[in-house]
Amino acid sequence: MTWRESVVTRKNGRRIKTGERIVTGTILAQGLLRTGAKTVKIAITAVTGHGQEILGEQVWRKRTKLSKGRSWLKAGAKCSKPPKPRRR
Repeated sequence: MTWRESVVTRKNGRRIKTGERIVTGTILAQGLLRTGAKTVKIAITAVTGHGQEILGEQVWRKRTKLSKGRSWLKAGAKCSKPPKPRRR
């Protein structure tokens, strides 16, 4: 399975996109979250781009992010500032 994701780091309490990577891996197991979302455990076999250090690790990812997900342009342009709580 191959998918694309952004590399995000924290700086001064904010999340900042520092790069992109294309990740390839093999599915090891499937699971469910309490919310009903399906997750997949993947052993990473190849990484192109930033974040080469995750090569050989096993990660859990939501299945919707891997198959459908949002459009990549929208995900990359998302605001990196965490939302402020609303006052009532």
